[in-house]
Amino acid sequence: MSDIFRIQYLELRSNEQIEKDRLERVRLNKEFFDSGNRFNDPNHKVHYARLQGVTGKDGDVMFYKNGQTHVDYYIRAAKKLGLTVAQAEAASKRGAEAGSGKVRDNLVREFRDKNFGTNEQEQYAANRALAKKVTAASYARMSDTELAYYQQMPEAINFAREQVKTVDPTFTALDPPTAVNITINQITENSASVNWSPMGAGASSITGYHYVLVNNSTGQTIKEIDVPAGQRNSFETNLDQGTSYKAFVIAKNKFGNSVESSKSLRTLGINILEENKRIAEEQRVQREFDREMEELKKIEIQQKTQTVVKPVDLGFNLDGTTYPIIQPEIIPDGFHKMPDGSIMADSEMDKIQLPTIEIPTVEIIPPVAFAEEIEENYSVNVYNIRDNGDVFATTYLNISGAKLEELSKSFFVLSVDTDRLPTNKEVQDFYGFTSTVTEFGKTSDNKIDSTMVSQSIGAFILKDGRVNGEILFIANQSFNPFYYGKNLTSLVQIKSKSGVVIAIKTNNLNFTENERDERITIQESAGNFKELVIDFFVWDSPLSMQIFAQQKQIQIVDETDLAPADPFDPKPPVKTCPAGYHKDFSGKCVADDPAPDIPKDRLIETLKGFLFGTVALSLLARKY
Repeated sequence: MSDIFRIQYLELRSNEQIEKDRLERVRLNKEFFDSGNRFNDPNHKVHYARLQGVTGKDGDVMFYKNGQTHVDYYIRAAKKLGLTVAQAEAASKRGAEAGSGKVRDNLVREFRDKNFGTNEQEQYAANRALAKKVTAASYARMSDTELAYYQQMPEAINFAREQVKTVDPTFTALDPPTAVNITINQITENSASVNWSPMGAGASSITGYHYVLVNNSTGQTIKEIDVPAGQRNSFETNLDQGTSYKAFVIAKNKFGNSVESSKSLRTLGINILEENKRIAEEQRVQREFDREMEELKKIEIQQKTQTVVKPVDLGFNLDGTTYPIIQPEIIPDGFHKMPDGSIMADSEMDKIQLPTIEIPTVEIIPPVAFAEEIEENYSVNVYNIRDNGDVFATTYLNISGAKLEELSKSFFVLSVDTDRLPTNKEVQDFYGFTSTVTEFGKTSDNKIDSTMVSQSIGAFILKDGRVNGEILFIANQSFNPFYYGKNLTSLVQIKSKSGVVIAIKTNNLNFTENERDERITIQESAGNFKELVIDFFVWDSPLSMQIFAQQKQIQIVDETDLAPADPFDPKPPVKTCPAGYHKDFSGKCVADDPAPDIPKDRLIETLKGFLFGTVALSLLARKY
C-alpha cells in the first residue's frame, strides 16, 4: 500500500479506532521499557523531530521501533500548520537528521511560503536582524560614553523595547526580571531552608536579589539582606518553634526590579508563649465560674434558713395595767438558736461557712500546668517518598504522644518495635503517588550514583582562627537529567584532628542543562584549633543522604610562619605551599584536591543529634 493510500485509510478511521491504535502503541512502549531496554538517542533526534506548536501525545513516538514517529502525529501537524502530511513528515525528519530546530523550522516556513505565498522566511530574517540591534548584549557592550548618553535618555531604551515587541512580543532582553518562585524545605522546630529560582525570561540578566524574612506573629523583621545573583537560598536558624514566618524575595537587574514574591512557612512544634496565654485564659474563666457558683450556693443557704417567732403573753396588775409574761423559749425539734437570735435548721449548720476577710493578693499563673501522670514516650519510623517515588524512612526517638499524633496526621508512621516493614506500594498509595511519565510515554529514570557530581576542592587556609576556602561542583556527563532543577545538598564537616566536630555547613546545589557548575565559598570560625580535618559530601538531602559524589577529605594546619631563615643558607625554608597545595599534619605540602579516603566517623551521629534533638514538645501533650 502506498503512503498516499495509507494516509487516506488512516484518515477514514473513527475517533474510537484512532484512540485504540494509540493505546496499543503506548502498551508496546511500556512493554519495551519494562523489559529493561532503553532507547538510545544521544543527539536528541526525538526532540528535534517535534514541530513547533504541535502537541505530542503518548504513543506518537514508537520507541520499540527505534524512535520512529507515527503518521498520526504528521496528520495532526499538517492540519495545525497548513501543510500536507508529506511536508510535515519531511520537515520533522529533516530536523531529526540535522539535530537542529532551526533547520526544521526553516523547512516548515519554506513549505508554507509555497502553500500560501506569505514569504515567512524573509519576514523571519528581518525580525531577527531588528532584534539583534537592541539586545541586552549589544547594550552591555556600549562604551562608557555611549552608556552615559543613553542613560540620560531612558525613553530611548523604552522606545527600542517597544519597537522590537511589535514584531516579537516575546522579547524581554531590556525588561526587568520576572518574579521568582519560592520553595520551603528542611523545616524543623527552629530552622528552615528558603530557596528561590527565576521564572521565565530575564533570568540571565539578574544581578542580585533582595531577601526579607518576617515573623508573622509579631510583625518583626528577622532578616533583610541583599544577596548576589549566584545565591538562591537562605538557611534560617534560631527560629521559634510553632511560629509562622513569611519570606519575601525581589530579583534585580540594571533595568529594574521584579514583582515581590512571598511564601509563608511555620516551624514544627508548639509555641510556648501562645500556649501559656491560652492556658492562663482557661484558668481565669474557671475561677470566675467557681466564684459565681459559690455566690449561688450562699443565696440558696440563706433561702433555706427558717426563723421561729416567739408569741408574747400579757399579765394584768391590780390597777388594771398589763405586763409581759416571760415564757421559756421553746425551740422546735430539728432547730436551734443562732447567736443573732434566729432559729436555724440543724441540717443547714454544716453548710455554714464562717465569714472571712479577703486580702487582695497578686496571683501568679504558672506558665505550664504539669500533667499529674508521667507521659509515655514513643519511638517511631516516619516513611516518606521522594518526587520519583523512592521510599525512605526517618527515625524519631523518645517523642511525646502529642508529637506522635501530629506526625500521624500527615505521614505514614510505624513503631520501631513493629514486626513488619511496609511495602513501597503501601507507602506510595498512602501519599497518592503516581509514577512520572514523560510526554512520549517513557517512565523517568531516577537512579543515583557517586559519579554524577565532581567535587574540586580549592585552596583551604586556616589562619587567625578561621577556615577559608572554596569548592567547585560540576555535573558530569553521567548526571541524571531527572535531577535538573532539583535541589541537592552540599555538606562540609569541619572537625579537629581527634575527631571533635566543630561545624557543619550545608548549601543547596541546583544544576540545569545549561548551568552545570556551582561554586561555594566556606568561611567558618575554627576557635583555637591549629590542625583540622575537613570532609566534603554531596547528598540529595541531609535526611536520606543518597550519594551524588565521592566523599573527599583534606587536612590543614595553621598558616604560621616558620622561624627566621639562616641568612647564610642558600635555600631558606618554605613558609607557605605553592598554588594548588596546602600543609597536612606532618607539615608537608599536599595537593588541594586529593583522592577520596574517608574513614567512618561521628558525622551521622552528629546529624541525628542536630535533626532530632529539637523534637521535644510541651509537657501538656496528652498520651496518644
